[in-house]
Amino acid sequence: MHRSRQTRVLLFVLFLPAFLFATTIPIACDPKVTEQTGEKAPETTAESTPEEKTAVPEDGGTPEDGGTNETPPTENQPEQPTQASVEESATKVNTPLDATPSPNGDFNYYTAVLAPNADEPDVVAGQGAVFKVEKGKPPQELAKGFFSPLSLVVSTDGQTIFVADRGQTTPEEEDVDSTKTGGLYTIPSAGGQPTLITTTQGYQPRGLDVVKENDEDVVYFSGVDPADGQAGVFKIKASGGAVTTILKGDPLRDPSGLAVSSTGKIYVADASADATTMSMVYEITDGKAAPFTDPMRVGYPAGIALTKNGETLLISGLQAQENSSVVYLVKVADKSITEFTQGISQNSESGGVHRAHNSNTFAWANSDTPDADGVGGGTVYTIKLP
Repeated sequence: MHRSRQTRVLLFVLFLPAFLFATTIPIACDPKVTEQTGEKAPETTAESTPEEKTAVPEDGGTPEDGGTNETPPTENQPEQPTQASVEESATKVNTPLDATPSPNGDFNYYTAVLAPNADEPDVVAGQGAVFKVEKGKPPQELAKGFFSPLSLVVSTDGQTIFVADRGQTTPEEEDVDSTKTGGLYTIPSAGGQPTLITTTQGYQPRGLDVVKENDEDVVYFSGVDPADGQAGVFKIKASGGAVTTILKGDPLRDPSGLAVSSTGKIYVADASADATTMSMVYEITDGKAAPFTDPMRVGYPAGIALTKNGETLLISGLQAQENSSVVYLVKVADKSITEFTQGISQNSESGGVHRAHNSNTFAWANSDTPDADGVGGGTVYTIKLP
């Protein structure tokens, strides 16, 4: 994640649907992968051992002709957590940028870029939309008209969806239309017209998280302070009001995905200061940022989420030497890292990841653009960890 990648993503949203948005982080575990067909997905049981592996055909189906689901382990395959599963919840989607589960993880919401209108193939501005997808059902469009909906989260009661729309401005633009400068929007979870939280206008928000503080939902977001142009991390009550600055300026350059712990610590993925494809993940405590991991490849928009107990940080990205999606599982206590790749490693455009408020159920997006035939190439997944 770096300046040139950010520019590529923004240009894609505005002008070139052929560009790709993401480089996400693979998660290493040993789930069973089932395409969303409406049938019950097989689950890994507590009796499963590290030697039991799931054989997944290339088309994502299940073994045929009486074949088993077990394959021998390979020497290079990392040890995977048991009782983990991965399931496709929406396939052939046009550029899903981010995904988040309902509070109990029963279904997913996601942001995406709609396919260009046949009558206006070059017009993509305002084609961002929010969808809901339930198992066995096609995606349901809830709202559209966004310019660059990089992230979304749902309120703790499941009634409201918050969308971070970065807008369509660039530093070179003159006579900027104020409606295009980005901000946080709310929409009812049942669908409806987006409503701008007016005090966030111009912040060009990227990443989002919602936590409950003093029995009230608070939205944390990354973006840029419109008053001075400095990148930072901010928060605002879900009901609206003034924006509070958590941290802005150095060392942050282009903060994206973030996650907030129950103790108030904030983890945020930030573009590197140099022109590499590597990014930093910082831990912010009491308004001060310190490196949390070594530089790593993450997607744009980057995805970060915490497990329910706050002990493990999930970072969506790409493996260092190849464009293969992975979710990194980082133990907060000692910063040890394992990789979750089963069921998602065939992807190469990692997007956002979020956890359900009430369980270790995560939604993860592969933000591929449409295939050559015009059919969407992206996928939204449900990942369940122990």
